[in-house]
Formats: sequence, C-alpha cells, structure tokens
Amino acid sequence: MKRLITAGLGLALVAAPIAATTVTASATDVPAERKAPAYSVTAKINKTTAIGRQDAVKIRGRVTPRAAGQQVVLQQRLEGKKSWSVSGKTKVKASGKFLLKDKPTVAGTRYYRVLKPAAGKLKKGVSKELQLDVYAWEKLGYRAHGPASNTWINSVTIATENYPVSLVTQVAGTPSTIEYTLGKKCLQLR
Repeated sequence: MKRLITAGLGLALVAAPIAATTVTASATDVPAERKAPAYSVTAKINKTTAIGRQDAVKIRGRVTPRAAGQQVVLQQRLEGKKSWSVSGKTKVKASGKFLLKDKPTVAGTRYYRVLKPAAGKLKKGVSKELQLDVYAWEKLGYRAHGPASNTWINSVTIATENYPVSLVTQVAGTPSTIEYTLGKKCLQLR
C-alpha cells in the first residue's frame, strides 16, 4: 500500500508544473496575435559634427521587410523642440537600402530620424534618433572679448580686397594676444 501512495504523489508532482506551464504559455501568446507587424528601419549618419552652409550629411539605412520603390522620409528636429519637420524623401532600393542627404544651415544640435510610412498591412517604422552638432562661422570682431595686448579690431585690405572687422596687430613684429570665451565650442580659427 505504501507503494501506491508514493506512485500517486509522484504523478501529482509531475503533472502540476505541466499544467502551470501550459496556462502561462497560452496567456503570453494571446497579445502577440493581436500585434500588427510594422516596418523595421535602421539608419546611420556619416558624421557627428558639421559646419552649417558648408557640409552635407548622408544618412544610409535599410527597411525590413524590403519595400522596394516605396518612399522613406528624412525628418529632423532642433534640440529643445518637440515637433519633427521633413528634410527629404527618397525611394527604397530593391535591396531594402536607402540614402538620404541634408545640408544643415542653422548652428546648434539637431536630431534626424527616418520614417517608413505604413503600407498594406504593415504599420509605419521609425529609426532611432541620430544626433548632429552643427557649427557656424562667426566673426570674432563682433563678439565681446577679454584682455588684449597689441591687438585691435579694424578693417584690413589684402590684395585689394577689404576685410572689415578683422583682428589687427597695432605694432608690426610685436607679439599680440586677445582672449575670447567660446565655451569650448570653437573647432577652427581662420
């Protein structure tokens, strides 16, 4: 009689986890059936800094599933803004790849993303945000400056061309200095 009780308990222990596993699996499967498929969009930018009105950026990527001949939209927003604006459009190649270009004009940080609109039974897809820091040339002569030694701001003529608001030494051949606070946001000086 002891053998029957042991065998009965053994069966009950094995059967309980199977029943619990079956219930858990079916509960997980229900929401998955209700989700509509969406496009997957990946994108990469060719640089992280650019000079406004001078540099162009390229955004390359891929749409899955392939949407050959369909359009993708390049969107951008400036830092601190919530709304996105359209910067460009292109068609997806047969391989699922695309190439978009933009030439920023305004200095500051901006974010790009690529949108593949919904089509057929597939929902829209959006890439991750790509950050770009845009710099602009600025004449230092218009900015407030700190201590200066043997330097003043004046107009200069070089080979018959006039350059207003230039940094000029007062006494030729003498060392000159001038200080500007640019917040570590200066990449080049010319």
